[in-house]
Amino acid sequence: MSINFLGLARAIPVALYAVLGLLVFFGRAYAGPIIVGHLGGTGAGQFGSILTWDYAIGGTPTSGFNKQSVGDGRAVEVVGGLVYYTNTSSFGSGPSPGIHVAPYNGGNGGADLTTLPNPRPGFNIQDLDFFNGRLYALTGYLPGPQQGPLIVYGLNPMNGQIQTTVTIQGPLPGADGFTVLPNGNFLINDNDAVNVYREYDALTGLLVPSAPVITVKSPTNRATGVDYFNNSLYFYGVFFTQGGLGKPGLLNTDLNGNEI
Repeated sequence: MSINFLGLARAIPVALYAVLGLLVFFGRAYAGPIIVGHLGGTGAGQFGSILTWDYAIGGTPTSGFNKQSVGDGRAVEVVGGLVYYTNTSSFGSGPSPGIHVAPYNGGNGGADLTTLPNPRPGFNIQDLDFFNGRLYALTGYLPGPQQGPLIVYGLNPMNGQIQTTVTIQGPLPGADGFTVLPNGNFLINDNDAVNVYREYDALTGLLVPSAPVITVKSPTNRATGVDYFNNSLYFYGVFFTQGGLGKPGLLNTDLNGNEI
């Protein structure tokens, strides 16, 4: 799942690689951000394919809508009343056809307004994030006809024009957790659903050796999303709960990975 926050509406978009009804929120209870999720797997689920939760409430989505395009859900990002999302070209496989843009409409969505071109044709766009006027796209994810290495593109969110390109040196092509940190660098997990995150330089793509390595606590699987919001991080995963059961949820930490 990829996570992202709406600056104007206290929101986090997240891409969920499971059909979820309930989402468990770990950490302190407070009037936190709104979470927007993009379902993967085989379809829309009970509430739709792009869903909204309130972090202060948890549980079932407060709103949702079905995306216009077909394919497994990948990235999602909400910026200025628009939701940007990507998926595979068919269920289960295929590259991302492009970056779809639809109205967010308070979580009720609408038909696609346009589709920005895939900056790397033939590859998946597994994550999106918005920072300093650019839409950042992490590419290279499996499955598909091609995979890796990971390349991050900085795009004009209006027309998809490529403004920056950097190859990431380190994670495997399956890395699917990505966000832009407040210093402009990238936080990326080591591989598909892996709960270890490292910081990479946005200009060189090299590992930042002085930055903390964050290991998200006790996920059973699908540690597939992260986003920055209000000087903290939110990680998506399937976590152990009392009784040893795995529950999908969000974990809020500081920038060093310490649970808040």
